[in-house]
Amino acid sequence: SKKVKNYTGIDYSNELINIAIKNYSKETSNIFFKAESIENFSNKTSHKFDTVFMVGVLHHVEDFHEFLFSIKKITSDNSIIILNEPVSCNFIISYLRQIRKRIDKDYSNNQQFLKINQIKNFLEDNGLIFVKHYTQGYISTPFAEIMLKPSIMFIIPCLLAILTDFLVGMIPNFITKYICWNAVFIVKSKC
Repeated sequence: SKKVKNYTGIDYSNELINIAIKNYSKETSNIFFKAESIENFSNKTSHKFDTVFMVGVLHHVEDFHEFLFSIKKITSDNSIIILNEPVSCNFIISYLRQIRKRIDKDYSNNQQFLKINQIKNFLEDNGLIFVKHYTQGYISTPFAEIMLKPSIMFIIPCLLAILTDFLVGMIPNFITKYICWNAVFIVKSKC
């Protein structure tokens, strides 16, 4: 990428890192991927990142405090940290997740879904400066989480779901927090 000097991708899953390496590492020399926990990675590097982006990570973490301590070790003052997390704000969505845990062998059992205010408070309690949050994923999220076959049949419904999400995203957060699957949090580090 011309705008990013260096990109480092960390994931606990060897399988996901291998997919990333296959798809992106050959494009440029400033992209690096590592299969490792952030706790181990933060103990091995002295590099400070100006932006940390996490998608669906926090709800898999067993020790929130240790995890965020590790994130803070690899950031400097005013680094931006962006988290996209599933949230528990709607009993129907929570129930659907519980059903999926029981019927989908690939769906992780060690997930903990928190409410938006719980995540916000947790981030602030661990020394991060809250900037803002917004809700995300109202209709499209279920399409993104499961493989629908044959996929060609679901292109139109998926596009309609994405359009619906875009339109619903224009409604204020205090309303959409009751119908969202996910929330995006933007915080700054202070070391």
